[in-house]
Amino acid sequence: MSTQENEAVVRRVLQAIWDGDLDLLDAHPGLAHMRHLAPMVRVAFPDFTGTIEQQIADDDRVATYAICHGTHLGPFMGIAPTGKRVSFQSISLDRVVDGKIVQRNSELGWLGVLLELGALPLSQPAVPKVT
Repeated sequence: MSTQENEAVVRRVLQAIWDGDLDLLDAHPGLAHMRHLAPMVRVAFPDFTGTIEQQIADDDRVATYAICHGTHLGPFMGIAPTGKRVSFQSISLDRVVDGKIVQRNSELGWLGVLLELGALPLSQPAVPKVT
């Protein structure tokens, strides 16, 4: 497949996740973990969606940078709903073989979400006090 076709596969899968169409994940062996994570995110953030900001492909690898957002209306990682709107960055590197995502490495900004929800205290800067 061409790099453009591989990018299109990743875009379709991300859009399906954002639309709540999780059945598409079953066709991609590299996304088996998402079958459990995505429903939890959807319960916590029913309006969860995202926008692909940049995508770069090289051979069978596709790097995607997206911004995701949603409103915290359900329990999330033990945190009661806050009604707060949150956003975070998502960076993923997918390997696409024969139109299937067979491997995904990603970094999602959940730490920032926990800070936005007030679940983690903001730490003080490590600057020594001058006397």
